[in-house]
Amino acid sequence: MLSRRFVCGEEVPGGMTVTGGAHDSLAGADVAGPDVLVLRAAADIELLRLVRAGHDDAFAELFARHASAVRGFAVRCCTDIADAEDLAAEAFFRVLQAVRRGSGPDDNVRAYLLTVVRRLAAEWSVRRRDVPVNDEELSRQVDAGYVASAGEILAHCRV
Repeated sequence: MLSRRFVCGEEVPGGMTVTGGAHDSLAGADVAGPDVLVLRAAADIELLRLVRAGHDDAFAELFARHASAVRGFAVRCCTDIADAEDLAAEAFFRVLQAVRRGSGPDDNVRAYLLTVVRRLAAEWSVRRRDVPVNDEELSRQVDAGYVASAGEILAHCRV
């Protein structure tokens, strides 16, 4: 069997591998996993069932199908391309965790992923807000060579 970290030119999150097997139906999937060509023909619902059964190669196919849409939406949710890539990767990671736990999407994977991206973007924007500091306070600290203690820093941050 041939293992690789890329599916359709896309790196699979978490280093999952896609394996080619000799299976011709999803119903007969065994420990080695279904054939890649069979996965490409499967519906998202069937791929979710396989992921829940422990076949990570099925999630790799879901990733290949939805990665560009998720990335595109992530770019519209934030201003930085690197942040958008992080949002997309985190969304796929969280969905994979949820599906492995038996929760997560039941049918519309793309809508679920886009909702996760939207919620993550909102969550991250709240965390990244700057704490307003007036000019007088900044000048006092710079002039005195002041170094704030961890307690003072935490007092100004919302965790």
